[in-house]
Amino acid sequence: MKIGELSKRTGIRVDTLRFYTKEKLLTYTHAHHFWDFNDDQIVLAEHIQLLRNLGFSIRDIRFVFDASEALLDGTRVNHENLAAYIDFFEAKKSALRIQRHHIDIAEQRLSNILTKLEIMASKETFEL
Repeated sequence: MKIGELSKRTGIRVDTLRFYTKEKLLTYTHAHHFWDFNDDQIVLAEHIQLLRNLGFSIRDIRFVFDASEALLDGTRVNHENLAAYIDFFEAKKSALRIQRHHIDIAEQRLSNILTKLEIMASKETFEL
């Protein structure tokens, strides 16, 4: 599929997909002077976008992908990089836990506001 179709199927802007490709996070083949992406790139692009939305840098995402490949491969894991992987993933897990806490607080505040608005809407007259 061409990059425009990948964009439509993922909801990710074409320029963002080009950036991910330039950063070697997405792969393609050349077909008639176009970049041709396979269906696997849909899931990968969505995963990259999710990590970006969670605050992961491109460098972090590359590290996640490299670690995943190394763990699947099994031959590129040693005590030195294993310690680096553990440190990285523990730090990211901690950061995500903090984000979850902030999201929970924001959700509670929105629920409180919504409850008050629904109470006001149920009354025929109300005061601000």
